[in-house]
Amino acid sequence: MLLTWFFTGAAFFLDAARIPVLSTVLILSVLSGTLARTDHQFKVTGAAPSENAASSIVPSLTPADVVRAWQAARKKTPTDPVIVVATAGGGIRAAAWTTQVLTGLENDGQDSAKYQSCQSSLSSSVLAISSVSGGSVGSMFFLSGYGSAKEADFVFKPDNIVERASRSSLSAAGWGFLYPDLARAFPLLGMAVPQTIDRGWALENAWIAQWPSPPNINEWRRDAAAGKRPAAIFNATAAENGDRFLIASTDLEENVLSDAMGTLADKVTIQFSKRFPGYDVPVATAARLSASFPYVSPEAQPSDGPATSRFHIGDGGYYDNSGVLSALEWMEQAASALKGHPVLLLLIDSEPGTPGPAQRWSWQRQFVAPVDTLLNVRTASQQVRGAFETALAQRQFHFGSGLEVMPVSFLYSSSLPAPLSWHLTNAQKAAISQKWKEKPRERQQVMDFLGCKSAAP
Repeated sequence: MLLTWFFTGAAFFLDAARIPVLSTVLILSVLSGTLARTDHQFKVTGAAPSENAASSIVPSLTPADVVRAWQAARKKTPTDPVIVVATAGGGIRAAAWTTQVLTGLENDGQDSAKYQSCQSSLSSSVLAISSVSGGSVGSMFFLSGYGSAKEADFVFKPDNIVERASRSSLSAAGWGFLYPDLARAFPLLGMAVPQTIDRGWALENAWIAQWPSPPNINEWRRDAAAGKRPAAIFNATAAENGDRFLIASTDLEENVLSDAMGTLADKVTIQFSKRFPGYDVPVATAARLSASFPYVSPEAQPSDGPATSRFHIGDGGYYDNSGVLSALEWMEQAASALKGHPVLLLLIDSEPGTPGPAQRWSWQRQFVAPVDTLLNVRTASQQVRGAFETALAQRQFHFGSGLEVMPVSFLYSSSLPAPLSWHLTNAQKAAISQKWKEKPRERQQVMDFLGCKSAAP
């Protein structure tokens, strides 16, 4: 309403001078945005060196370090089961499905009516979660159920995790679009908007609204180093060069493939912990960057740090929508410490959509055909490639490292596309719960892996 009044009043005075209002405002907006750099940023904080080990940054934490810390802290035997999770993108539905699967498996193992006892619970067996896009939001809520390194006991609280991951944050995104992000488009006014305040920032605050003390990545890094919390890998993409951008509570060696690929392997993965030493970032920010859906969330850059590494971060689904690549790399680098442990690779994804029927096109359809093809092939090719990589890795682990890896997939099936907004209807929430009940075979496979003994006589 205010904009209508403003443009009407401006037109009343400027039409006499033959000055077009909207065209002039658009030109001034482009100029002010270009000159003032009205960019989007996410806030990173510099962590000063501390003598207190409980608050200092863990300089290096390899996958093998995570395994050894877990073995020592939880007094695990060399034959105890290990679970590595790869959870894919798909908006808020992927977030809800991820938490439904993981908390559902945890509750299954605690169900005394079904199982007399289990060798291990799911929460005590998960060592790493590689997540992408909406799956990153779900993994964030699931990992928040673990106790921190400051707590004496090993605690996992699955209460309300699914409900929190399913809660709508559409109004937060709408507020961000309407106020700070719309203001960026106006001449001069956009220069006054803080670059860290946008719709992505609003989404983060909606997610952590009921989180008493939202953690930073370094806090979860200390928890992983203490064997209290699984390692978290949030997969994103650097917009400037298309490289994989990882914000994680563990480190991957970047030169593992250098013998076979020359220097290429050193350049295809950017890790926040290595490019921004001494800096920290909130966990909610890491999840939001991994889930920067096109146009729904802005592609933001770090507010501080080395200028050459301050890339704009896009959705992890651009590079690998399944999270399988980072999960397999993590397992490969932890192979020496995992030797003897049975390993389960838990894949959480959605089934490929039903191919559309072949139809005749008009000449107008050719204008959007390249974009449509790009969108379709991204999902189809990545799912096929992920399955192929998993099969190859199984053989490589078996013959090269002596690891026995068993993949189990929990695929959400639906004839409808994933919702692109941060909102689930009651019918969609009910469908997720129903799909979980339709996975008895996969659920039993995981329970058998965890050594759960049936309570039936």
